[in-house]
Amino acid sequence: MKKLWLKEQNGKLNVSLSFRYIFKKNYGKVMISLAAVSTFRVFLNGKFLFAGPSRTAKGYSAIHRFTIDARDGDVLTADVCNYYINAFYPVKEEGFFACELTSENAFIADTGAFNAYILTDRIEKTQRINFQRSFTEAYEMHACRTRHYLGEELFPKAELKEVKGNILTDIRYPRCEWNCFAADEILECGSIRYSNVPNPLKQWIFEKVDKELVQSYPKDEWELRISDEVLRMRFFAEQGEKSALGKDEYALYKFARNLTGFVTFAAEVEEDCELYLTFDELLWEEFFSHPLFLNEEKWQAKPLVFNRMRVCNAVVYRLKKGSYTLTFSEPYTLQYLKIACTKGRARIVGMPQILLMQNDDAYGVRFSHSNEKLRAVFEAGRHSLAQNAFDVLTDCPGRERAGWLCDSYFAGPAETALCGNNLCEENFFRCFLLEEECAHLPKEMFPMCCPADHNDGVYIPNWALWLILEVADYGKRTGNTYWQEAFKPRFYRLLQFFRPYLNEDGLLENLDGWVFVEWSKCNDFIDGVNYPSNMLYAKTLFCMAEMYGDEGLETQARAIREKIIAQSFDGYRFRDHAIRKDGKLCVQDEATETCQYYAFALDIIDETEYDALAKSMFERVTPHGAEIELNGKPLYKANSFIGNYLRFLYLARMGRYEKLIEETVEYSYPMAKRTGTLWEHNATDGSCNHGFTAILSKWILEACGYFGYDAAKNAAYLKAPSIQGAFTIKAQVAGGELCLSGKDGKLEFSAPDGVKIVKL
Repeated sequence: MKKLWLKEQNGKLNVSLSFRYIFKKNYGKVMISLAAVSTFRVFLNGKFLFAGPSRTAKGYSAIHRFTIDARDGDVLTADVCNYYINAFYPVKEEGFFACELTSENAFIADTGAFNAYILTDRIEKTQRINFQRSFTEAYEMHACRTRHYLGEELFPKAELKEVKGNILTDIRYPRCEWNCFAADEILECGSIRYSNVPNPLKQWIFEKVDKELVQSYPKDEWELRISDEVLRMRFFAEQGEKSALGKDEYALYKFARNLTGFVTFAAEVEEDCELYLTFDELLWEEFFSHPLFLNEEKWQAKPLVFNRMRVCNAVVYRLKKGSYTLTFSEPYTLQYLKIACTKGRARIVGMPQILLMQNDDAYGVRFSHSNEKLRAVFEAGRHSLAQNAFDVLTDCPGRERAGWLCDSYFAGPAETALCGNNLCEENFFRCFLLEEECAHLPKEMFPMCCPADHNDGVYIPNWALWLILEVADYGKRTGNTYWQEAFKPRFYRLLQFFRPYLNEDGLLENLDGWVFVEWSKCNDFIDGVNYPSNMLYAKTLFCMAEMYGDEGLETQARAIREKIIAQSFDGYRFRDHAIRKDGKLCVQDEATETCQYYAFALDIIDETEYDALAKSMFERVTPHGAEIELNGKPLYKANSFIGNYLRFLYLARMGRYEKLIEETVEYSYPMAKRTGTLWEHNATDGSCNHGFTAILSKWILEACGYFGYDAAKNAAYLKAPSIQGAFTIKAQVAGGELCLSGKDGKLEFSAPDGVKIVKL
């Protein structure tokens, strides 16, 4: 397909173009084949069709295909924005738009037949959302874009040139129905006052600009400072509801749960107005007890803190009098949406909605259980997967939308269990495989997330090891060894990176880069020889030895495991690190729950040999309980990512599902109840919608006796339920539906003819 973009961009960032084609006759079924960079939305006669991109490796772009019924006079429009800055979502690439229209395999038109327009109603020179994402959205609209989508000439035409752009590729992606989800209620209305007292939340606004490291417009060129204006606002709740908002009035909307997609709403602007829309995943009640804000005035309104995650979750519309249907250009994650009118007057027509950008395959397995809390946790895990598995497996769908290693190690098995495929995990692998060498990083090193720009040179050396573990697990989980063979030279190249860091004991010491173990006290002990990282290294060598029949790596792994045990274990617990004193390696006394979980989950030890430690960790310690001491010394608490999930992983592997489910429900139900999704941390200081958490849903199915379906073998794997209560599970299999039901340890099932039932 021909790729076109603006002829004279002249270094401009955040450029939005619209490509429009008007059908000349009735065609019936028409296939749209489309690719674009960076983000795009497609409309037919003003009605939203689909959006993207569905990402793959940097330098490549997926061809999106969508079928429509096209009649004479129908108007097809694609709005495309190229940010051309380094980020995690999207990455820095040359802008382009490419499209081909066909009917019954007959050519209708290509990119050159589209008219292109410069969308001058989007303000280009704004601040970035954060380091990981692109520019904040701000608009100055004289008319509703729907008029443009219906064929009116509202914007100046753009001169185009043909560009090389990315390599276009056909890739299978999961199903997205683009369903629309409306807000449930107006939770609060009130008035706005303004304060010039410095707001301490200002320190959580990302404003760094650097030509090389953080590309953006210089601050003195910003046409408006969205975050500064929002931080001046003080909200005061009042009685009654307001769908019509006058100057300095607001309305707060609540959705049923955390959702990801494009906010869309209709407004009747009665007087030229300015609307600030802010949003977040929860109402941050913890704000009032946060150490940084103890001296702050207590708000008289519900605490929607738009930058709780150091993200500028705000969009601005300046609108002339008239009728508007407004749709965000970027996907965001939210449960609460505040619309604040700072000038003029506008009536919000109906409830705001969200066009869901999610993996609808995640809803293929239907599950019900008599335990309401268990059912809520399952659905929260499912929702978290759906929103983090749209194209690649991501960490969180709002703050970053980044394809992070380690997160994917947990999310991949969840995709297998809930979706019945691994389309996102395979594309995730493809991203890492196609990026032969990542700019700004050591040539042997995998990036910590991909696709992404890493201009700052930051990498997590031990995180690259999780990719090897995941590829090995994928092979066992699916029976497909393609990726193992495809990655083989790259994996061995990665091992070359670590060799200079091996000390006289064969342990990794003083790794360069950002050594990360987890979000807890554990990460204070990463200097010198970090034993959790060495446990991960040993497990990696075992995996490679098994995948590639490498006896040398197995011997090396066994030696590392023995050294870890000899040095780190003090008879009661594994200590986290050792440092050099006068040239001698000295093991430090600090120990964490997470270090113990690494030891168990990564097969450094097992509970039969280390019975006393196992009893302490899995009987005395709970994820939601207080910190304990071992032998009179503190054992610092773990966090969700990844310590507590390594604990859960080990319990599942040992078949201790009753305990696993008891703990995960106790730990996760408050999250599920509050946001309908599961969280990055065990507190509200991070993302409340993280992909790795979806593995809880897989473990819940296993606890009920369902261990999945293998389409290649047409086999379902079942086992007697491990937990109490009544349940039903329905999963799509060849020829129909597999139906399971059980109660108090007994399992009944029915399956279409030909499906092999394997009892474990």
